[in-house]
Amino acid sequence: ARIFLWTAAGFGVKVGLPMMDGGASKTAYFPPVLAGTCGWSHDDWAGVFYPKGLPPAKWLAHYAAEFGAVEVDSTFYHVPGAEQVRHWREQVPGDFRFCPRTPREITHENRLHDCGRLMTDFLKAVSGLGECLGPVLVQLPPGFTLPAHDRDLRDFLRGLPRDFQYAFEFRQPDLRRGGLVDLLGEHGAAWVWSDRHPPETQKIAPFEFLPQSTSFLYVRLLGDAEADYALPPGERPRYRIPTVDRDPALGLWRTKLHLHTMGTTMAYVFSGNHFEGHAPATARKMDAISRRKHPVHQMELL
Repeated sequence: ARIFLWTAAGFGVKVGLPMMDGGASKTAYFPPVLAGTCGWSHDDWAGVFYPKGLPPAKWLAHYAAEFGAVEVDSTFYHVPGAEQVRHWREQVPGDFRFCPRTPREITHENRLHDCGRLMTDFLKAVSGLGECLGPVLVQLPPGFTLPAHDRDLRDFLRGLPRDFQYAFEFRQPDLRRGGLVDLLGEHGAAWVWSDRHPPETQKIAPFEFLPQSTSFLYVRLLGDAEADYALPPGERPRYRIPTVDRDPALGLWRTKLHLHTMGTTMAYVFSGNHFEGHAPATARKMDAISRRKHPVHQMELL
């Protein structure tokens, strides 16, 4: 018998990559990827990512000219009004996607308990984005545990309208279990792949518990703010240029996405400032490597 291993060129990682033509091709393909950042209204990006002098009111349009999606951070703090949502929609092309964070009143303050009406109001607000609405992120706090919140989670999932997409992020390591993945899958919700590792352990994240519970992927490259930035007391980080080298981790994330080519309708990949020090730079890397075909080397073992 012959076993073939496919190695992603440039990263030295042996992976079983699905080939688009049944095995004969020597080119690996990504699933469709929309890369972007966690939020777009960062003052530190002015004069760096945003042209000098560009007013904040035009930042979103400038952002959408380069990236295909954005994770909306502001919705975590308050539900946007109809006029605000309409303004966002008018600034972007029709194939752009907004992925709003569920308000903290639902996820962190009430921890999903009896939040049907709150969630309905939130979804009604963001539905004004129309075709530009992507998956809704439900980021749960570290204190959200099972079985303590099992009933709340199940009731919340059952009450979600099926005409929206959802991605759930669980932050407690002991929640990495198959039964929870199956529960999300039953409701068509994605298990968020989140990378919060410091630079010293950056190669670990792509090999952690990263199940695929539905047809789309939702990836958050966040990094560890405390580990990445040792600053004097009272001094805040400046997110104007990359300050951390995470190319090894990005190479592994690239390979991870290759492995999920078949059966994936879309991969949303969002970068935070803490990952490399400047989120747009990370998003550009992910966008670039997802847009081109990557040669791979075939190694035959007898």
